[in-house]
Amino acid sequence: MLDILLSIDLFFFELFNKTLANPLFDAFFPSITDLHKETWFVAGVFPFILFLWFWKRRLQMLKIFFGMALSIGISDTLCGQFLKDGIARQRPVFNRIGHSVEVRTNTFSGHSLPSAHATNNFTWANYLSQYYPQHSSKYFVIAGLVAYSRVYVGVHYPFDIIAGGFLGFFIGWLIFQIYEYFCLNMMINIRLRRSRSNS
Repeated sequence: MLDILLSIDLFFFELFNKTLANPLFDAFFPSITDLHKETWFVAGVFPFILFLWFWKRRLQMLKIFFGMALSIGISDTLCGQFLKDGIARQRPVFNRIGHSVEVRTNTFSGHSLPSAHATNNFTWANYLSQYYPQHSSKYFVIAGLVAYSRVYVGVHYPFDIIAGGFLGFFIGWLIFQIYEYFCLNMMINIRLRRSRSNS
């Protein structure tokens, strides 16, 4: 059974990494696979998005952003510090037995399963979807494109992406539930203290 799953994984890896390769994908996917490491995005686009978000939502934005940062921190730590090293699956670029790899990025390290990119992106996508369900399709399209890019650039197998996606989806939902529970209790306690001080 495991051999069958690995064969399926390898088939789709070669399909996405090589068979479907084209000049448009060669330009697009390597450019989005590590946006969080690009200076123009980190120092320009991202702060601008945060500014617009804060301008429209103010204190609500700060609350949501803090929870999102917490959820991504948890997902990244769980994935990078525990699961990857525990499972210790080699990346395609290091595991060339039975297949060849077209590597289209030089920013990767560590083990392969699950994909931290997929985990983190599906974490924030599902977390934000709890607050803004009307935009959830946009969030998941972005997360899905970044996750797919990891296979296209040759540093992850499809099953790494699927595992990371499911893990991130669950983490985003779980942190939202816990975070909102504590925020609600905090608001209740503040209101109780105010009512007692006014009585």
